Amino acid sequence: MKIADNNCEICQNKGFNSDVGVICLLTKAKPPIEFTCSSFEKDAPLAKDIAWRNGLKEKEERITRVKKRLTIGFIAFLLIIALLILRAIGIGISRGVGQAFGSFFH
Repeated sequence: MKIADNNCEICQNKGFNSDVGVICLLTKAKPPIEFTCSSFEKDAPLAKDIAWRNGLKEKEERITRVKKRLTIGFIAFLLIIALLILRAIGIGISRGVGQAFGSFFH
């Protein structure tokens, strides 16, 4: 979950109540979902930490997507190789059977 720059999560005036979650220390109430607060004071170290964690999460998601694509590509490669080998075996068997029957009837 990304946190907005003016969210209560990164405000110096935030508190926590185990019954309702994040609260405003100034009003002692849970803030509404969408609002503008004139008392917002950004907690810069916390905001930086959250931004770093969000960036890390995005990098991990990109790595996961790349790993999935590489795995799918590798499986597709193996399937193509297996099909080519089976085709070559089939051609070899059909030629061998054809030659065997051809020599039998000549």
